[in-house]
Amino acid sequence: MTKCWICGASELQVPNHKIKFTGKYCGKRRQKTIRVCDCCSGWLSVNDIEEKVKEEYCWDDPEQ
Repeated sequence: MTKCWICGASELQVPNHKIKFTGKYCGKRRQKTIRVCDCCSGWLSVNDIEEKVKEEYCWDDPEQ
């Protein structure tokens, strides 16, 4: 059973889908695939979700 990365709702309650993000940590490439339920993806844009992922995993700022 899979859960939403943002709210924790299980796939049995609300369907969810995978979103893949790439970033850098200490100069090395990192990739993270998360599951987001349809409700959370409805009220958050992909850019907002990406910002949350970058904050959670302490990825480097792309402008540096």
